[in-house]
Amino acid sequence: MKRLMLTLMIAGICSAALTAQAGEMQLALLPDPPSVPMPAASVKVTVYPQSLVRDEQVLLEDIAKVETKSDALAGHLRKLALDRLSEVEKPQRITENWLRSRLRAAGVSLRGMTIECPNTAVVERVGTDAPVRQIERAVQLAIQEKLGALPEQMVFRPAQMGRIDRIPVGKYRFQVDVAVTPQKLGRVPFNVDLQVDGRSAARISGTIETDVKINALQYARAIRRGETIQSTDLQMAEALLSEMPKDAILHVEQVLGKSARRNLSYGDYPKMGELIAPTLVARNQPVIILLEQGPMRITTKGVALENGAQDEMIRVRNERSGKVIYARVKNAQTVETSL
Repeated sequence: MKRLMLTLMIAGICSAALTAQAGEMQLALLPDPPSVPMPAASVKVTVYPQSLVRDEQVLLEDIAKVETKSDALAGHLRKLALDRLSEVEKPQRITENWLRSRLRAAGVSLRGMTIECPNTAVVERVGTDAPVRQIERAVQLAIQEKLGALPEQMVFRPAQMGRIDRIPVGKYRFQVDVAVTPQKLGRVPFNVDLQVDGRSAARISGTIETDVKINALQYARAIRRGETIQSTDLQMAEALLSEMPKDAILHVEQVLGKSARRNLSYGDYPKMGELIAPTLVARNQPVIILLEQGPMRITTKGVALENGAQDEMIRVRNERSGKVIYARVKNAQTVETSL
C-alpha cells in the first residue's frame, strides 16, 4: 500500500508540473493582438504623469510601465494600441477608468492586474514648426521641372505663405501644384499638400517670385536711324526674362541686315517695331512675276507699285493684262504669286 500511495503522489506532482509548463507555453504563444482574454497573471501597470508621443497611434508602452514575470505577456501588453491622437500639442487626460476600458476593448482580461494612475496624467502628441525651407525648395523644384529649365537658369525670391499650424514630427513628403508657363512667370501661385509619415498634415498655399536667366541680344554700340545692322553691332548678355520687352528679338538672324527706324542706344534689346527690313524691290521697278504650282511654272513681266522687303506682300501690275495683283517679294528681281 505504501508503495502504491508513493506512486500516486509522484504522478500527481508530475501532472502539476506539466500543467504549469503548459500554462507558460500558452502565455508564450498568445496571438498578436490577442483575440481571446489573456490568462490571469500578476501584472502591474504604472501610468506616467506626462507622456509625449510622436506617432498618431498611442500604445500602452507610450503611457505606462508594464511589469510582470512573463516576458511574453509583457511584450503583448506593451504593444497594445489604445487610441489615436490626430491633433498635435493637445493634451488628453488619462484616467484609470479610461485605461481599463481601452484594455477591455483590446480583449485583455483585467484579473490579477494592478493599475496605478496619477490624477493629473496626460498624453500629448509632439508637434513641430512646418519645414518652411523644405516646402520652398519643393516648390522651386516643381517650377523648374515644369519649365524644363536648368537650376542655374532659375531665379527665385522668398516665397509668401499663409499661416501654418504646428505639424506632427515625422518623415515629410510634399505634393506640389504650381500654375506656371514660360509666358506666365513673375508671381507664381502654388499649393502644397504636406504629408507626415504618409498622412496629410497640412495644406499650404502661397506665391513665389520666379524668373529665368537667358542670354539676350543687345546693341553693342549706338545705331543711327537708317543704318543697316551687322553682326559686329550686336552682343550677348545675361538678362532676366521678366525684364525683356514683349517684342524683344532673341535670335541674331532676325536682326542682321535690317535698318533702324530711329536712333538706338547701346545696351538696348532689339525689338521688332524699331527695325525695318532693307528694300529689295523699289516702287516703279520692273519685276518678273512668277507663278509656280506643282510642275507648272509661268513667268511674265510686271511693275512694282510700292517698295518691298524680303517676303513682304506688295502690289504689282501685270504689264500684259494691266491687272493689279498682290505678290510676295522673293528677291531683288522677282515677286511670287499664286492662283
